[in-house]
Amino acid sequence: TGLQKPMGDLHTASARVTDSFGSMATKVALAGAAFVGFQSASSAISGVTGSIIGFDKEMANVNTVLLGSNVSIGDLQAQLLRLPPSFGSATDLAKGLYQALSAGIEPGKAVAFVGEQAKLASAGLTDLGTTVKLTASVIDSFGLSAEKASHISDVLFTVVGRGKTEFAPLAATFAQVFPLAKNLGLSFEETAATMTTLLKVFPSAGQAVTGFRGSAVNTTQILWTWNVTPGAAEYNLLFGSEALYSNVP
Repeated sequence: TGLQKPMGDLHTASARVTDSFGSMATKVALAGAAFVGFQSASSAISGVTGSIIGFDKEMANVNTVLLGSNVSIGDLQAQLLRLPPSFGSATDLAKGLYQALSAGIEPGKAVAFVGEQAKLASAGLTDLGTTVKLTASVIDSFGLSAEKASHISDVLFTVVGRGKTEFAPLAATFAQVFPLAKNLGLSFEETAATMTTLLKVFPSAGQAVTGFRGSAVNTTQILWTWNVTPGAAEYNLLFGSEALYSNVP
């Protein structure tokens, strides 16, 4: 009929428009996917760049405390990057290295020390900075070697476990008794054992530290009353160290 040709032309035109829109939608979808992919890639690159910048910044800090040392920054960086990824990010490890060196840990032993503290941080559910600070304080206060870091970590973890406390509050207060304990002639192990027992009596690490100080002061007064010069043996006697020792491996 006379309408067939115009209607056929209309269907053809409509199909072309539909194809055109379909093609356009496909192109828009592909462009959108490409944009999302670009954003993801851009974010990933930004993250990597940020990590590199952060690591370089921390290693620059490390370099400032290496003056006069025979250990090169390159050697320390290589050792640090060989630590297992499970120990934490390279940036966090580098920051821990700076803290360790600043606390007086020998450069040649610092990376191994940081590795031990990273394991302690993971086991104690705390951060690397906290474990580095506390362990370095133990080493400094009791005149120990950085090579004892693993043993110190074991003792600290035992205090946390058997004293039924958490690492963060213990770290925030425990170091306060170190100078007193050292002056009393107590070893780190004896100090840790005493603290473990007090943690079972007092509801918090802070109160246990207060109890430690009070016990030490009272014991000193008793010993001076007896005209006895305070020393480790005397304090062991009054603190009941035989029972306390069972708390330390």
